Amino acid sequence: MTRRHFQLSGTASFVMLLCAGIVLLLLPSAVTQRVNFLFAETFAPVMRLGRPPAGETVAAGDSDAYVPRRDYEGLWKDHQNLHAQLLELQNAYETLSQIRSGLPRFFSGMVVADVITGSGSVLHHELLINKGAADGLGPGSYVMSPEGNSIVGVVSQSSDLMARVRLLTDANQSIEVRIRRDGGPLDVAALMFGDGRGACTIAMVERQKDIRPGDAVFAAARPGLLEVPLIIGRVAEVRPDEESPLLWQIRVQPVEDARTLKTVAVIVADPLGSPRR
Repeated sequence: MTRRHFQLSGTASFVMLLCAGIVLLLLPSAVTQRVNFLFAETFAPVMRLGRPPAGETVAAGDSDAYVPRRDYEGLWKDHQNLHAQLLELQNAYETLSQIRSGLPRFFSGMVVADVITGSGSVLHHELLINKGAADGLGPGSYVMSPEGNSIVGVVSQSSDLMARVRLLTDANQSIEVRIRRDGGPLDVAALMFGDGRGACTIAMVERQKDIRPGDAVFAAARPGLLEVPLIIGRVAEVRPDEESPLLWQIRVQPVEDARTLKTVAVIVADPLGSPRR
């Protein structure tokens, strides 16, 4: 093919494109819009190659993959929430581990609870905590200090999500105790009552029992509720009962001021009535 033939072919192509342009120019706008839409639909996949859709961000370091911005934000928030929940569980686990490590044996179960509020009046001392029947707490469950080394009260009422704790010093609280002395044979079973004034009293103990200030007072073991005695307080005063001179009137000072606690541990009773070893 000669150079003249190339020139003629190029001229013919130019004339054809010019005619096509004139025809498109003269076509009604509705027709040209349909042509534009047809072109866009036909070549859209090719035009999108290598470009993320609007509103989406390419993941750093990976040009072949992208994460939508809204999905990224949602995943980030979920991650932060899960991390916070993990920290809460870790703190609860560490608290339980510390409590169990200081006890002579395992109990059937234990639940850490936060104190929602405390109430105190002339006679009544109580705590409201954020765990309840859904976590195994029920009336009679023993409540310990967060260190797990002393009993501070007993659950008196519970709903699914909350429980009311009656402290040892509450005037309506009574609990079986044992009075013991280090290095001696003293081991006296008794019943202790709250006095409503920040202390407790023990009555009906014969004066022939050698009770002295400083003797330790323990919550008595109760199968299914408390498998080993745990400390409650110390004998603060011993004097003859004014109404029954043959008996002692004993005042007990709790080792823990439970009204200042922010966290407590609750011993959960074994439903079968026996502790898990």
